[in-house]
Amino acid sequence: MPTFGRTVLGSTGTGIQVTADGSPQWKAGGITIDWATVTAEVTARTLADGTIIAAGAKGLELGTIMCALEIAEVQTVTLSNATGGTFTLTGNSNTTAAIAYNASAATVQTAIRALGGNYAGVVVTGSAGGPYTVTFPVEVGDATALTYTDSTTGAGHAIAIATSTAGTGPHTYGPYSSTATDGRQTLSKGHCFILNETVTELGPLGLGEIASNHPAVFDGGRVWRARLKIGGDNPTSIGGLQPTVSAFETAFPRIQYVDL
Repeated sequence: MPTFGRTVLGSTGTGIQVTADGSPQWKAGGITIDWATVTAEVTARTLADGTIIAAGAKGLELGTIMCALEIAEVQTVTLSNATGGTFTLTGNSNTTAAIAYNASAATVQTAIRALGGNYAGVVVTGSAGGPYTVTFPVEVGDATALTYTDSTTGAGHAIAIATSTAGTGPHTYGPYSSTATDGRQTLSKGHCFILNETVTELGPLGLGEIASNHPAVFDGGRVWRARLKIGGDNPTSIGGLQPTVSAFETAFPRIQYVDL
């Protein structure tokens, strides 16, 4: 899903923000929230800025650290009972040169990278003869599976290619959580941003507004330190822990506090 600029389609109406002045470094185009990463409230909750999140509804409070959902695709190439011969791999409408049945991981990596496109930056690990683990750059997202031709020899020889981990690219964002496994547990510069206003999935209670899927976020400038969700527990709806202060400051070197 693409983003739609920095417009907050549904906000609290209170005007409370994290930024302290007009100096934030905005993320161009804003972000797209993946609301599946947020659990609905079991009981109604009133946030510090006065926003009411009704039971069964979802909301994210200003100051929440939002991180890209990024999982690197991993495919495995397994040769069984091969005692000789070669095989080829195909991707990006290209086919590798013949690869020996007992080739090293480095040789297989060179062959796959030569396919170009999404395969140009793969990393291949494993023992000579496989199984080979093919890890794609995270920005590739969901990669098309390699295919093969089998010219190996040996009784009962076979080749199998499987996707052990499906990749997701950095197109949507969710709240940082140290217990996540979808990329939100990684706090890194350029992949995480600060939510400037409270947003709700279905619009603020009682105001009848539409979902806030594309809020304004930033990663630099002067901020109210106390409004940042760092150094403590996240609410149950987010889970896990907020980033530590030191980890936050490493990932956000352009932030300046005004209320220390």
